Amino acid sequence: MTIDHRISTLAPFEPAPRPHPARGRRGGRPVRDLPPADQLVTTLPDPPDDHRLTQRLNTILEVLGGRRPAAQIEPLVDPALFARLREHP
Repeated sequence: MTIDHRISTLAPFEPAPRPHPARGRRGGRPVRDLPPADQLVTTLPDPPDDHRLTQRLNTILEVLGGRRPAAQIEPLVDPALFARLREHP
């Protein structure tokens, strides 16, 4: 029994360029992307870009992991989420 193996090449692929975060905002207050949880939303805001979303999620995970104090993310998240993160052991 003979098995014929062939290797085929993949089509060339280049990932889409990633947008860079706006420069010159160091030291400024972060902008909340989402409305507070208790507000009725009639129109949805644009979702945050990939970089900002990744950065925000990593920050929340660092708080949950105990590597970052919860007070650092208060301006970034909804007050209800902040209260729950602050209570997390």
